[in-house]
Amino acid sequence: MQIRRAAETLSCDPAALTQPQRQEIVTSLPDVKQNIFIGAKYLADIKQQTDFAFVAPSAMTDKKMSEIAVRWNAGPNWAGLGAGYGRRSLNILPYARKAPVSSVGSSWLLPTRPIYPGDGGRSAPRSPSA
Repeated sequence: MQIRRAAETLSCDPAALTQPQRQEIVTSLPDVKQNIFIGAKYLADIKQQTDFAFVAPSAMTDKKMSEIAVRWNAGPNWAGLGAGYGRRSLNILPYARKAPVSSVGSSWLLPTRPIYPGDGGRSAPRSPSA
């Protein structure tokens, strides 16, 4: 994941990051748990920008998942690239669905330490509804 996208996902302005904030993000990205946490939040943010934001995961069609893949890969300039751009990402879905996750439990998605650089990692940013 790019530092810029990670910063945006963590509610930070990439252009205004202090050096300690930037370093916190840089050191978080190689950590698998941190990267998954940030990536999952980014995927959720992408889905919220669609007209299918409230569609249950079990009801997501290949077309919808392809759009999310296109948005992930192309960023803000995704419009007009077409479904073919994200179709390759769908080829890995059968393998991802078979991946063993029960052996690691559900806690593996939780961050091992705070990763919110806005306040030196002392607390998470507030949700929009808070």
